[in-house]
Amino acid sequence: MCKALHANFRDKGFRGVALKELLWVAVSAYTDIEFKYHMEEIKKLNPTAFEYLEKIDPSGCSRLWFNDYPKCDLLVNNISECFNSYIIKARDKPILTMLEMIRKQLQRRYQLKRDGIKTLKGKLCPRIVDKLEAIGEEATNCLSRYAGDDLFEVEQGRRTYVVDLRKRTCGCKKWEMTGIPCAHAHSAITFHEHNSEDYVDHCYSIEMYKKAYSPIIYPIPSEEQWIRTNHGVLEPPRLRVTPSRP
Repeated sequence: MCKALHANFRDKGFRGVALKELLWVAVSAYTDIEFKYHMEEIKKLNPTAFEYLEKIDPSGCSRLWFNDYPKCDLLVNNISECFNSYIIKARDKPILTMLEMIRKQLQRRYQLKRDGIKTLKGKLCPRIVDKLEAIGEEATNCLSRYAGDDLFEVEQGRRTYVVDLRKRTCGCKKWEMTGIPCAHAHSAITFHEHNSEDYVDHCYSIEMYKKAYSPIIYPIPSEEQWIRTNHGVLEPPRLRVTPSRP
């Protein structure tokens, strides 16, 4: 998403490290204030580039407009690129062969994942636990003041954020977007001496991870073992030569 935006931006002649960094910072912003601030910085640096960006609908490439339901703030399509790389050997095969190769790869992958899940301990997936530890270190730079009714005022440097533990929201918007408590929320959670793992969205739990890989891709026997029917054999569509120039 964002890579495509930058590629088009660059192809229009808006080049340079400064413009590139400002563009990435702007589309990475979680709040309207941050987004507008960085867009103004682009305007100061290159008014023409700002006018070009203003004409583009930001809802598909800027975090600010992302729906917080999926609990994902990714700006790049690395997931699909990884899958493309995973099936690279199958992609140039005829369609049935390709699908069969992918089916067998995923069948094996699902079972390997199920075996791996059995070794996991605790409530959350390991990578989320690592993220929480890093967030906890960042939270040491925050100062929390309890206002009552699960509301906190959290200072980090020159900025102050409002954290609502009951609604699981923070003024920086990261908690709502990712489902993982931000540093400000973490500071408020530890103020109450609660466990931050209890405030992580359920989608990151080991239980949900198990459910994701619980479906079985069932084995398929070779063609000569298939059940015969009274229907005729399906033939490929007839190749029609169009009147236009080849």
